[in-house]
Amino acid sequence: MVAFIEKISQNTVPWLASHGIKILVILLAAAGIAGLAFGFGGQYLIRDIISGLFIVMENQYRVGDVVCFDGTCGLIEDISLRMTTLRDLDGVVHHVPHGETKPLKQWDVTGELRKRIKTAFDKEGIEIPFPQRVIHQAKS
Repeated sequence: MVAFIEKISQNTVPWLASHGIKILVILLAAAGIAGLAFGFGGQYLIRDIISGLFIVMENQYRVGDVVCFDGTCGLIEDISLRMTTLRDLDGVVHHVPHGETKPLKQWDVTGELRKRIKTAFDKEGIEIPFPQRVIHQAKS
């Protein structure tokens, strides 16, 4: 394949130069077009990463929160810089890019409920012992 490209370029470059076409102009134009293509293609990736950076820094939601993104509700399993991983009630995993998380409803039910129970138990002096980890077996 490399030999084929080399042979074509050896024949094409002198032909273009003999007809007054400047190779540098063509290469610069191709580089500009490639730069535009990468720019338009990468804008969503950069948008997701910048949004994810703000979500992580501002601690807008955490793993374990229940949220709704555009009608998809579920428990947050993972938050990365680019996307949030969400598991709905049917067990289906959804990967939501951070650039698409604008309409957000959030319920931090489990965390708030645990805090209220802990405060009430501490107020009443109730202690919850650790679970028993040793299994006793009766001799038969």
